[in-house]
Amino acid sequence: MSEDNTKTLIDRLARDLAPVKPIPRLRAALVGIVALWILVGGVALAIRGLPENLAHVLATNVAFDLVLAGLVLTGVGGLVWALAASVPGREGPANWGRFFAFSGVVLGAGLGGFAIRGEIAAPSSPFASDMICLGWSGLIALIPGVAAVAYVARAFPTHRGWILAAGAAGATALGAIIVHLSCPYMGFRHLLFAHALAPAIVAIVVTIPMLAVMRILERKPSQS
Repeated sequence: MSEDNTKTLIDRLARDLAPVKPIPRLRAALVGIVALWILVGGVALAIRGLPENLAHVLATNVAFDLVLAGLVLTGVGGLVWALAASVPGREGPANWGRFFAFSGVVLGAGLGGFAIRGEIAAPSSPFASDMICLGWSGLIALIPGVAAVAYVARAFPTHRGWILAAGAAGATALGAIIVHLSCPYMGFRHLLFAHALAPAIVAIVVTIPMLAVMRILERKPSQS
């Protein structure tokens, strides 16, 4: 093949290439997702309200505080893990995010569960309240979670199942923080399964549909 033919072929291939869209900065994406959570969480708090004794519970109830701290760690860690693992060269933040996410589960569901069992002598809440709190956690997490999925889809990472599960758990943990602060129920089963374990439960339930959504988002540029 002559040099002119090679140059013509390269030029033709270059014209057929779709433009590459830059991946938004990791910090900007994280700030945007947290801003969405604050917005949606504020609306949820306005609807649900806060218990009158919340300040007293925060000051005196170690079990309640352990679950809250675990949710914070899981929320921030899960989102950082998902977003950072989607960008080449950000293995450090991804590893730290994974560490904090799992530490949050251990702290909230593990230590928090033992503390709840030992400290809180509250009547058992109705099973429907568990479903309501799980539903609220997922609802609050919906918009921030979709934003995280859009970022992950654009970045086109490997190990998508784990990354999507981390993002779902992180977003749900942020939603569960709002639920935890606004929920009047203090029973062992309710705090453990409907609050502390909400990120893991919702992540398991929604990871497969989120994979489907991500494939749709990836397919759109190639069809346009």
